[in-house]
Amino acid sequence: MQWKQAGMRRYKWFSAAIAGIAICLATQGCAMQSEDFEGTWVVTEAIHPGISAMSKTEADDYLGLSLTYLEDQAQLGQRHCASPSYDSSFLKLNDVSQRYKVPAQTLFGTAEKIKSVRITCEGEGDSSPFGKTILFHPGGAAYTVSDGVFFKLEKAKVTAG
Repeated sequence: MQWKQAGMRRYKWFSAAIAGIAICLATQGCAMQSEDFEGTWVVTEAIHPGISAMSKTEADDYLGLSLTYLEDQAQLGQRHCASPSYDSSFLKLNDVSQRYKVPAQTLFGTAEKIKSVRITCEGEGDSSPFGKTILFHPGGAAYTVSDGVFFKLEKAKVTAG
């Protein structure tokens, strides 16, 4: 009898786990897959779609800067982030326009949803927000925003050594 009860408990646990995964995938409520943002990204372009607090010359200083996002650490330029937390959500195009005070269509076209990943570092405020938010265009481009400037990011290719 005990063996039968143990089998039933495993069946119920397994069924609940499968149902949870199905709900998570159907509602896009799952945490973002690590391959979506994990790795090293390089700033390749500075775009001024609206009013910004950063000059073109200042923004150009960010070109070539790398940002590394890993499960247990992140490197945002010269800033090291121990124990990062990654929070993903989807923003409507209008929400992007309002939040960043730019015509979001300039960067994201007519996309209905923009994937946003917010990085928080343990014990650190928002003193330097550069690299702490990544916005993903459905077509594959990625951007981080600082002082009204959108910095285009390209994922560095991993080469076998």
